[in-house]
Amino acid sequence: MPARLLLDDIGREIGEHLLSGVDHLVNDRHFIREQPTSFCFRSVVTSCSVEPRTDFTAETLLASLAQAIERYGVPRRIMLDRDPRSVGAPQGSDFPSALLRFGACLGIEMHVCPPRHPQDNGFVERYHRTYQQECVSVERPSTLEQARTATQAFRDHYNAERPNQARSCENRPPLVAFPDLVPLPRPPKQVEVDGWLKQFEGFHVERKVDTHGQVHLDLRGYYVDVHRAGQRVTLQIEVASRSLLIWHEGSLLKTVPLRGFSGGSCSFARFVEYMVQQARALHRLRSLQERTKRVSSVASSAVQSLPAQGGQRLLLPTASFLPVSRTLHYFSLLKR
Repeated sequence: MPARLLLDDIGREIGEHLLSGVDHLVNDRHFIREQPTSFCFRSVVTSCSVEPRTDFTAETLLASLAQAIERYGVPRRIMLDRDPRSVGAPQGSDFPSALLRFGACLGIEMHVCPPRHPQDNGFVERYHRTYQQECVSVERPSTLEQARTATQAFRDHYNAERPNQARSCENRPPLVAFPDLVPLPRPPKQVEVDGWLKQFEGFHVERKVDTHGQVHLDLRGYYVDVHRAGQRVTLQIEVASRSLLIWHEGSLLKTVPLRGFSGGSCSFARFVEYMVQQARALHRLRSLQERTKRVSSVASSAVQSLPAQGGQRLLLPTASFLPVSRTLHYFSLLKR
């Protein structure tokens, strides 16, 4: 969970606060620091707890953020880096990650820092260094339980005892400088499940009709016409009707329902469960794609290194994402 940290007010209004996601791994009895995902809350927030954990995934990240929002309120803005676990999506996706969808449904402005620009999240990076130097490097915990104990003690020390050099704190501990904070809005009781889709109103993209007469949008196929195979069409999203408009040279060919959208509203707790499931599914698909690509690459390299026998060479399909079962089959052929 994030830790409370008051910001220096350079170029920002006094009262902004920084929440830094602190996640760690325990491996081979050594406490290893893993690059965390950062959150910059532009609104005033109450203090949060820090909980190191071993399972830092897209699923646990979204669940932790939802828990913080349910307890402390909905921030106006979240700034995060480009960690694949927070913004990554499977290849072929046209829509954002589950975490970005989650924030958009709650009306939170989700700002993703540009690549190779850590200075955009400088306050978070500075807190990471403080945490590493004054807690991890000093206590050197060797188990997850020791890490949690050391982190809890550091959180209390940081908030209530350690002088903070931010100008807004005036060299006082954060809890001394700001004992009372303005509460954030509570999460809504009912959340529109597909509310994030509103930002895609008018979204259009060009696609080529495949040999089966289909086009693909966000990994889902839509039938156009087998006789239009090879032609390029324009896909346009109509949010109000949850429809996909298929155009060709200015003429509307057909309108089909968008697939994968349930519509309607549900309670905040049910919405969180649904989005956690979405995060888990997208993470598994992306992991499968990456694993399949690696296996296919190794198999292709192995085939290319084989000498031709009897004037023939075993050829391996060069598809970027060859199914794992077929890839393993080709591996078995190589071993014969």
